[in-house]
Formats: sequence, structure tokens, C-alpha cells
Amino acid sequence: MIYLDNAATTKPLPLVIERMSYVMQNVYANPSSLHKKGIEAENIIKEASEFFASKLGCTKEEIIYTSGGTESNNLAILGVAHAYKRYRNKLITTQIEHSSVKEVFNFLKQNGWEVYELNVNNEGYIDLDELEREINDNTALVSIMHVNNEIGTIQDITKIGDIIKRINKDTIFHVDAVQSFVKMPISVKNSRIDLLSVSGHKFYGPKGVGFLYKNSKVRLTNLFYGGGQQKNIRSGTENVQSIAGMHTAASVLFKVYPSLETHKEYFANKILMQIEDTKVNGPKLGEGAPHILSITFARIKSEVLLHALEAKDIYVSSGSACSSNSNKKKGTLNAIGVAEGAIRFSFGIDTTKEELDYVVKVLDSQVKLLRLI
Repeated sequence: MIYLDNAATTKPLPLVIERMSYVMQNVYANPSSLHKKGIEAENIIKEASEFFASKLGCTKEEIIYTSGGTESNNLAILGVAHAYKRYRNKLITTQIEHSSVKEVFNFLKQNGWEVYELNVNNEGYIDLDELEREINDNTALVSIMHVNNEIGTIQDITKIGDIIKRINKDTIFHVDAVQSFVKMPISVKNSRIDLLSVSGHKFYGPKGVGFLYKNSKVRLTNLFYGGGQQKNIRSGTENVQSIAGMHTAASVLFKVYPSLETHKEYFANKILMQIEDTKVNGPKLGEGAPHILSITFARIKSEVLLHALEAKDIYVSSGSACSSNSNKKKGTLNAIGVAEGAIRFSFGIDTTKEELDYVVKVLDSQVKLLRLI
């Protein structure tokens, strides 16, 4: 079995499973409890927060734990929109955001907020001049993903942050970093980021846990009401074992991801040379994220090729896993002018060149067969 759908989710590391099992069995108290067992649980959260804060360049108090990327994005966008609507109600995003961002903006647009979507070129990059033109005194929030989950485009978040703050220092900058955290360095101070979303299962941690970095100066209207945990921003008993698992995964993975770029270039070049009528979607090789590669196979439907590979125990994607089961147009591919035949290969830390050679061999035979049919 060859798994090349790591942008959708990753398999938890054995160390992560061991850590979570230990915490569930031994550190099971409520972290809000005042007794010794509660303090043990609270310390696990504090240690994780200190680690994540050290990687982002913020304080541990600015880390808010959530159920994952979708909740982090919703909390950031809805929280800002409701907190600042009285003062500013223009919101800016892009055409190629994840559905957990795009659908929130659709909701806000239907309910009276002014929403502007930045265009992208055929490699998925926004136009910085367009961004500069659209920011004004009425702009409450700019939300732009760091790494696109379908084609791997890396936006220059440092330049974007500088533009936003130069034009309107009060505009809040949110970054969806679900596909970039641990895979590349991020400094929230250098990039002027106010809010940043992370999800644990994208880097060999457990599903159902993530966090939102929130600049201490930013106000958010909370989405949940309850016991007032996490400074009343995200009520609910913290998911201690999953936070521990996410911490363990990140501590391992920060050292590994850059090496995936060699796999990506090797694999892409073999496909382009060996299989006719193929092209890379999005950024040029060497410019995009090291773990995501989108390739179009002309005259073939994506889903048909996906299932042909599945029959050979090769698992890939035709786009975002969060939208692949719906009838909606795939926003990113549509925005960059890709109509059909795109397959996303996303590499993991255990992907080998031998596996990639085998995938190319199977692709070659299946593409030729499907084109005949």
C-alpha cells in the first residue's frame, strides 16, 4: 500500500500514540481542577504551549487550543467580524482558500459584511498591488492561507503583513497555516500576523486537535459559552491527551519536512518525461510546498484515475479532501484555470523513491489504458 494523500491527513507517529495512551491512563484529571492531579494535566498543556510559542515567536498565553483547523479558522474570522463590526466591516480573502475559510466568508457576506476576494494568477499567487488597493480604513480583517492545500502555492506572508500594516495598522491579519506549520519556519512578529490557525493531524499528530495563535492585543468574540477556559475565548475542558500528542508530533516533525522537496522534484520530472500530455499545476517546481504536487493528466477525469490507482493500492486525491465528496466546484483549480484531470500527490516522511518509481509505472499504464477507453 502506497499512501500519497498526506495533505488530507497523516498517520499518527507511534511516539504520538504512546504519549497519548500514557496521558489518558495516568494524567486524566481535569486541568482546571486545583488538586495535584489537575495541576499535572495543566502542566502538560503549559509545556505544549511553551513549545508552540517558541516556534512561532509569541508567548504561551497567546496559544488557544481548538478541535482543529476548521474551528481555528472559524474562531479567528467570526471572532474578529463580530468584535469589530461596529468600527470596520470590510473583510478581504482570496479565491483559493480552504472551505473552512471560504464558507465562513460566504456566511458573513450573506449577513451584511463586505467581502472582497483577491484574484490569483495561474500559479496561485495573489496580486500584491490588488491587495494594496483594496485595504482601506474600513478593513477589519485580511485572511490569506500560507500554503495552498491543493497546489502547494506559498504566499509571501511577510510581504503581505507589511502591506497590511503599512496601509492600516488596525487591520487584523489572519493566516491559515494548516499546511505550513512545522513544514517551514513562521515568525508571527516578522510577518505581522495577528491570528494563525494550526491542525495537529496534518503533521502526524491526532485528529480533533489544533490551536489558534491570537495576538494578545486582538479582541475576539468567542463562539462557545461555558466554563471560561482559555481566558474565556474557548470554553470547554481541554483535550489534554491530544494536545500532548500534537506536541510530541511537532517536536519530531520540525526536523524532517525540508527533505521532501527532493522527492517532489524527482517524482514530477519522471511523470513529465514518461507520460505524455501532463503538466504541473500551480507554482514551478522548487517554488511550492515540499509535500504537495498537483499534476493534470489531459483527457482523463480525476476521479476515474484516482480509483484506478486505488485498485492498485495507491492512494491519492483529486483535490481537497474537505470538498471532494461534494458537488461544489473545486475553488483552487477553477481559479487557476484547471478544468479536469488533476491529481494531488502529497508526500510523507516515510515516502521512498522506490515507491514513487512504482507509482510512475502504474500511472503510465493506467493513463494509457484510460485514454484508450
